[in-house]
Amino acid sequence: MSPAAPRLPLLLFPLLLLLLPAAHGDCPDPPEIPNAHPLLPDPPQFPTDTSITYSCNKGFVKIPDKSNSVVCLENNQWSESTEFCNRSCDVPPTFRFASLKPEYRTQNYFPVGSVVEYECRPGYKRNFSRSSNLTCLENLVWSKEPEFCIRKQCPSPPDLPNGQVHITDILFGSVIHFSCNAGYKLIGDHSSTCELVDNKLAWSNSHPECAPILCPSPPNIANGLWQPNENDEYPVGASVPYTCDRGFSLVGNKDLVCGSDGTWNSPPPECKAILCPPPPNIVHGTWQRKKSEEFVPGASVSYTCEKGFSLIGNRDLVCEDVGSWSGPPPGCKGFCENPEVKNGRVVESSQSPPYLYQTTLQFRCNPGFTMEGNPNIKCESNGTWIPPPPVCHSASTISSGNMGLILAVLIMKLITTG
Repeated sequence: MSPAAPRLPLLLFPLLLLLLPAAHGDCPDPPEIPNAHPLLPDPPQFPTDTSITYSCNKGFVKIPDKSNSVVCLENNQWSESTEFCNRSCDVPPTFRFASLKPEYRTQNYFPVGSVVEYECRPGYKRNFSRSSNLTCLENLVWSKEPEFCIRKQCPSPPDLPNGQVHITDILFGSVIHFSCNAGYKLIGDHSSTCELVDNKLAWSNSHPECAPILCPSPPNIANGLWQPNENDEYPVGASVPYTCDRGFSLVGNKDLVCGSDGTWNSPPPECKAILCPPPPNIVHGTWQRKKSEEFVPGASVSYTCEKGFSLIGNRDLVCEDVGSWSGPPPGCKGFCENPEVKNGRVVESSQSPPYLYQTTLQFRCNPGFTMEGNPNIKCESNGTWIPPPPVCHSASTISSGNMGLILAVLIMKLITTG
């Protein structure tokens, strides 16, 4: 045998190892991928078929349709990896007036130069003088565009009879308000909004009405009444007068006025009984009530005088509607007996018989008779004549005293006329 023969197996051994199936083991650490980092298990062991997923670093976004994972193969090597993270704008902004077209709504990768399109939301319409596209710029922000969708209009609201419609504008989202004139109240909603109704712009609430404010029928009162209006309706400002039955006086406001809140401006008045005061008493007389126990309007009293006195004035007094008697009370005056002057007569009288208080009489004696006393007498309240009636004497029966008096009177006349 050749000396080199023993060395042949040793030389073939490495070759045999290469020809034998590889031994099952772990992969090394996952490969580095630009702009990404692996999400490692704990503990970090990577047997065959282990899958490692990568996440993009901050400021980078996964490129769609590119794999972000590697797998440990049976040869203890990782599957092929490619760069899948790139810089991207954030998700495009949202607007109240527009939304992304459907093909962009699920997309989250927007590299520089990407363009997205918007469409107007319901209630808005395109302003074609402005672009509806945004572009991802080099600084990874979206380009800015003025509002490229403008609000649509609702139909013009109708007028509000007896009220006002307060309008700023009638564009989508606007609110109009309603108010009524004085004396009217709003029936319905105080405002309405321009909004979408069945995909069409319309006002959110029905148009209200302005109805007149009415007060209820005035309250009834005892012993009185109120005068109704022709149609028995009482709008703001309407006035209702009250009156009382005969014998009653109105206390409170005569007229009720309907206020702006639909209520009467005050409580109703009251009708209180009118009473006259007790009739005045008179000297030498009395009064007597007729029928009624109270001195209500229409009640009357009758006066009478004591014996020897005559009634001067109205015998009856009546209680009037104003609560006072129909006149002053009568008086009771004494009357004098018919004076008899023998051989004389009454030549002048202020009143015919019977001779009442303050009646005056003047006497004169018959021819051939001479008067003794005062020819004038007056009836006093006590029924006596003052001075007493005179006396007519026959000339032959004139006393010496009286004769002397007569002579003295005649002498005085002669002296004064002489």
